[in-house]
Amino acid sequence: MHDTQDRRVRRTRKMLQDGLLSIMEHKHVDDITVKELAEAADVARATVYVHYRDPRAVLEQIQQGIYQDIDAIITKRTPAEMAAEAETVFKELFEYVSENRERFMVLMGEFGDVSFSVELLSRCSDYAQEVLHCRYPQLERPTLLYSAEFLVGGCISVLNRWLQNHCAEDTIILARVASRIM
Repeated sequence: MHDTQDRRVRRTRKMLQDGLLSIMEHKHVDDITVKELAEAADVARATVYVHYRDPRAVLEQIQQGIYQDIDAIITKRTPAEMAAEAETVFKELFEYVSENRERFMVLMGEFGDVSFSVELLSRCSDYAQEVLHCRYPQLERPTLLYSAEFLVGGCISVLNRWLQNHCAEDTIILARVASRIM
């Protein structure tokens, strides 16, 4: 019984998340009402409140899931291993984005949430500093900080362009470019 209930909760939350993302293709989250969200997800308005306080809370859960997935990809190796295997890690990251392309296109699109890209930059930049320190131990901390911001900011910019081009290039091409810059 418990598994069935969990499955229903997961299914309902997925419907709400998918509904929100479909609306966000043409409308900012702060302009979306609970009624619109319920209609897009094909659930009762009260059902939305059972799971979330408002559409922004749905968005936050989507983003947290992505942050956790990205953290898992970049932290499964030590910074030294990442420095040695940068192309492999970048390939995994770009494959993850490709597998979740629709979500990323909305979150980083015209009506997406700017805080999403800012948080990605912050999370990845901290780790990139450690990786760069392994690769270039002679660099001082301020240089590492700016280098990491530059590297991650460039990757996010490439990611945006790649999404706009409907992920036309293979992930290995992007991984090679990103790892060579590193």
